[in-house]
Amino acid sequence: MRCICLSHETALEFWRLWSARNGIALHLFHCRKTIQTDDLPFRIFPSSAVLVDSSSAKRTVVEIIDGALEDGVPEELTELLGACRVVLSETHSSKRSKEPGLADSSSGAGKVLHVLGHRKPGVRTADGLTYHHSSATYPKGSFLKIARGVYVCAPELVFAQMASLLPFGALLSLGYELCGCYPVEASEYLVRHPLCSPNRLVAFCSHLRGFKGSAPAKTAARYVLAKSASPAETSLAIIATAPRNYGGFGMRGARLNEPIKLRREPERIAHGSSLVCDVLWPERGVALEYDSSQFHGSSSRLSRDSRRRSALAAQGLEIRSITASQLENVFEFQETILHAFRAAGCDFKRLNGKQLDRHMRLRSELRKCV
Repeated sequence: MRCICLSHETALEFWRLWSARNGIALHLFHCRKTIQTDDLPFRIFPSSAVLVDSSSAKRTVVEIIDGALEDGVPEELTELLGACRVVLSETHSSKRSKEPGLADSSSGAGKVLHVLGHRKPGVRTADGLTYHHSSATYPKGSFLKIARGVYVCAPELVFAQMASLLPFGALLSLGYELCGCYPVEASEYLVRHPLCSPNRLVAFCSHLRGFKGSAPAKTAARYVLAKSASPAETSLAIIATAPRNYGGFGMRGARLNEPIKLRREPERIAHGSSLVCDVLWPERGVALEYDSSQFHGSSSRLSRDSRRRSALAAQGLEIRSITASQLENVFEFQETILHAFRAAGCDFKRLNGKQLDRHMRLRSELRKCV
């Protein structure tokens, strides 16, 4: 049976929709020390390491999409395939709308459907369809079947695909997102479903053969941390933990949103038996908390955050709050974490000239996230 396999940006868009539509409760996210692999996509959907009979003909692609939509597919797939169907069917009118004097009325203007096929390497784009040819050898679980005739590249493979398109910092940020639980819009009690784990990301990239981008993907995957709760936490963690030769401060050993069992006095302050830290170095006794009303909720939530920080300090942690402006200011951020680590008795050196150049490049790359 003819099929299509969504890849690259299209696959990433699907997984973001799926992650948001299958959110998990915030308290479950906080209770987990690690990502549970049993409910990751590669366990949920039928998978394959081989992609055969993948179509690149526009007419066939449209027929496959129509067949999947007629069968009834999950809401997130209906939304994505429906938008792609509009683009493919209105390509001619979209082209005409770009002519002088004609308004662009296409609802899918600018969207491109990315699909993957197992043929000689190369990329071909025409009429809203980008077909990526590949002769690589893929690990088990690379392609997940989400509807009749429709496969999607697994999140781990999407990460590797984007490695040839993104700079190191942006790719690392994408890895954090795939292994994290960002907020679900319009909900204070749900977070996005994690799509993979750092260990699986490393293992997957290590088994890719003949794949463009496998080297930078393997490198970046080694520095991805699980359980980031927001883009700001991701930037904070990357800047603090990435190796200095890649522009970070090189403070390895961190964990994100790690649950901590409290002693009696901190428990009294926190009104609970455990707490989580945004970024925690358990072996060093240092924690960083990102202070933002945008991702940490309302004023009442900020009050709870303040109580949490007091409890963590009573637990014996050297804790520092990082505001958005401090995170953006290179020298303020450096001085803040320098004093935190030195107060905890840890060695911490300021960035030298060459390291500072790399650091500025990393910050620039983080702004290029897709």
